[in-house]
Amino acid sequence: MTPRPDVDRTWSRPVRSAPAPVPVELRARVFPATPPYEVGEADDFPKRVVLADFAPGPDGRAISGVYVGDGPDLDEVAGRLLGPAAPEGFAPPGPGPLRDLDDFLDRIVWRPVHESRFGFVAWNLAMFFCSLAYTFRNSGTWAIVFTDPNPAGGRWVDYYRSPIVLDPMANGRVEVSFGPRKNPDPRDFDERGRQYAGRLATLQDAVSALTGQRVEDLATACRLFDVAPPPAGPARVETLTERIVAMRELYRAVRAEAASWPGVVLDHMASATAIVSGAYVAGRIPQPLLRDRRTMRVPPRAIGAGIEAASIGARTGTLVRRLAVPGLDVDITACYPVGNALAGVQDFLTHEVATHHVHGRRALAELTARVAAAVAAGLLDHPEAWRSLAFLCKVRPAGDVMTVHVDLFGTEATVTAPIAEGSREFWTTGFDLALAVLEDLDRGGPGSVPEIVEAWTFTFGRRLRGLHPVTFPGGWTWDPRRASTYRSRDGRTWGNLYLLLAAMRAVAKTDPTLSEPERIRRRGMLKVASVAGAFGMFSASTPLDVKPGTRHRVITSDGAVTLRHGTPERPGPWAFPPAAALVEGAGRLLLTLLVHEARVRGGQVVQADTDGAFIVATADGGLLDEEGLL
Repeated sequence: MTPRPDVDRTWSRPVRSAPAPVPVELRARVFPATPPYEVGEADDFPKRVVLADFAPGPDGRAISGVYVGDGPDLDEVAGRLLGPAAPEGFAPPGPGPLRDLDDFLDRIVWRPVHESRFGFVAWNLAMFFCSLAYTFRNSGTWAIVFTDPNPAGGRWVDYYRSPIVLDPMANGRVEVSFGPRKNPDPRDFDERGRQYAGRLATLQDAVSALTGQRVEDLATACRLFDVAPPPAGPARVETLTERIVAMRELYRAVRAEAASWPGVVLDHMASATAIVSGAYVAGRIPQPLLRDRRTMRVPPRAIGAGIEAASIGARTGTLVRRLAVPGLDVDITACYPVGNALAGVQDFLTHEVATHHVHGRRALAELTARVAAAVAAGLLDHPEAWRSLAFLCKVRPAGDVMTVHVDLFGTEATVTAPIAEGSREFWTTGFDLALAVLEDLDRGGPGSVPEIVEAWTFTFGRRLRGLHPVTFPGGWTWDPRRASTYRSRDGRTWGNLYLLLAAMRAVAKTDPTLSEPERIRRRGMLKVASVAGAFGMFSASTPLDVKPGTRHRVITSDGAVTLRHGTPERPGPWAFPPAAALVEGAGRLLLTLLVHEARVRGGQVVQADTDGAFIVATADGGLLDEEGLL
C-alpha cells in the first residue's frame, strides 16, 4: 500500500456484499449503588521499620528468618530467628541472638510493629505470615500467629493480640493488616473508631507498581533497581543474611523512588495507579461520586447508562483469515490518553458538571445531525469536533455496524458487526455513532447514523476551586487549573494529566540522564499509569466480602434496584462510569479512523485490536494478487 496525502475522501472502491446482520443477545453491566471509600492524604511510611525474610528450616517444617530494623538507615542485620526450635548444634549465619519463634513474634513483630508503630516490610507479606501461622480462622482469611504454650500440650490462641488479616484482591494481590483483638488498648482506635491495622508493606507490590509489571522474585527486582541481587534460587537458611541485606538495599531504593512521586506512600502502592491517585490527592481533586449536587448534577440513571456503555469493551476483529500477507503493524500512540483528551473527560474531575436527558424528537434529530456534521468535517482534521460526540445514547440498531458486548455461544464477548433490526436497544456513545457512519461509508452506503432512542448529554460549568498544580520527577508539572488542552512552550507543563504521563513516557525513551534500569522502570510504570488513569480507574469496582444472597443496591440505566444475586461491589475511589464509557468510545473511534484511512487509500486491514491494526503493505507499494484481498 502506498500512502497518498492528497486522498479524495469521497472516493469509494468496489465493495463486496456486506455480511448479513445477525441478532445478538446483548449483555449489560450494573454499577454498585454504595458510595466509594473516601481517599485522603496518607501519612508517610514510618521511618523506623523492621524488615524480615524466611526460609524453610533443615527439618522441612521449621521457618528460619533474619530481621533488621530500628531506624531509617538500617545499618546492620540485627538479629536472627529459628523456629519453632533450633536443631541441636545448628547455628545459622548472622549476628545477634538466636531467637525461637515465640520470642521473634513477641519482640520483633508485636512490640515494635504493633505497639511502637514501626513499619514492617517483607518481600511478600502474605507468604511471610502464612509461613509463621499456627492455624487459620474466618474461612482462611485470618492467620493466627500469636499463641501461648498449653501445659497440657499444643497451643492456646492469644486473642488479646491481633490475627493477621489476609484480604485477597481482584488483581491477584493479598493485602495484609492487623485484625481486631480482644480488649484492645484505647490508643488502638483512630478518630473514626477503627482499630489500628498496622503499616505493613509488601515490597513485591511496590516494585511491581514502580515498574508496571509483576515482578516475581527478589533477584529480578534488585536488578531493576541497580541493587546487588542475592544468591540465585529460592531462599535458604545459608543465604538468608545475604537476602536480607539485598532486600534492605532494595527497600531503600524503592522508598526513595516512591517518595519522588506526589502523594505516593510505600504501603499504598497496589499498582501503578497509585501514581495517578497520588496526583489527584496532591492536586486537591475531589472524588466524583462523593461530590454534592451543587457541582455534580448527574442522576443515577445517567451513571447506569454510563456503566452499560462502558461494559462494551474495546474494538477487535480479524478481517482476513488464512492468508499469509506482508504488512505493517500500526499502533495508535497513547490511544486512551488521546481519546480521553479529545473527549474532554478530565473536565468531569475539574469542573462543575450537569446532565441533560434528551428524548424529544427534535432534540434527538439535532444529536443525529451533530454526529453527521462531525464526520463530514473530518475528525482527524478537526479535533475540536470530538467534544460534540461526548454523549451517551440508547440506539435502536437496524443493520448498523457497531461494537457491542454479547453473549456468544455461552461466552461473553465484544464484537463489531452489523446488528440485525429488531435486536434489543442498548446504550453506547456518540463516538460509536460516528463509527457506524464510517463503517456505512466504507460499505458503500450513504453514511447513515443509527437511530437514537434517548440520550444523556453533559455540560461543564465553572472550574472547581482549590485545585493545585502537581510536580512530577524531572521537572514535569500537571496544572489542573488550566484548560485540559494547555501545554507550555517547553512541553513540561500540561493541563491534561494523562497526556502529561504519556509525554513523560515518550521522553524517557531517549532521556540520557536515565540509566537503563531506570528507563525500563519509568516507561513500564508510566504506560500502565497513563492508561489506567485515562480509562480504567473511572470504571473500577471491588467485590465486597459478604455472604452469598446478601441484598445489595445497584444502579442501572433505569435507576437503582435491589438484587440478591451477583457479587456486591464497592466503586473504586475515582470511579465515574460515564467518563469511562466516553474514553472507551473515543478509543474505538480512533481505531475505526485508522481502518477507514487505510481503506480510502485502497488498502486492506487484516486485523484490528484496541489501539492498532495490521495493514497489508510492501516496501514498494502496488497491488497484491492474493485472491480475495483486493
